[in-house]
Amino acid sequence: MTREQCCVFVGDSFADAETAAAFLNSEGVPASVVDPSAVGGMEGLSLLAGASTGGREVWVRNPAAATYARQLLADHANELHAARERKTGLIQVDCEDCGAMVKFPATMAGTVQECPNCQGYLDVPDPDDDWADEDVAGGAPEAEP
Repeated sequence: MTREQCCVFVGDSFADAETAAAFLNSEGVPASVVDPSAVGGMEGLSLLAGASTGGREVWVRNPAAATYARQLLADHANELHAARERKTGLIQVDCEDCGAMVKFPATMAGTVQECPNCQGYLDVPDPDDDWADEDVAGGAPEAEP
């Protein structure tokens, strides 16, 4: 299997690649994140193998599914973009670094932006996302009194 046959997505970060792989797996297309610096198990071999050094790659396990996987990812990205564009209003975010209250257009929901005061990173929450059942702290749930 060659890179061209199997690589369906290159993410800017490991999180982007993991998200894409998880989406494909949920759609019945087995996929995983491949570290391009370790193709063949050795760093540096990636240049000889022709792998990209520009990000984390998502490969499908079955090369015959690559075209379908690319289309699934493109369709999903278009749906997310269209949903974001339909949003109106402002989202207020408090900067954890400098304490400033910053407002962003609702079209930026679910993105990371820079604080205009201190240039710190701000997660602009998406009010449509339900985080109630998510363990964002990474710890065990607290016992109820």
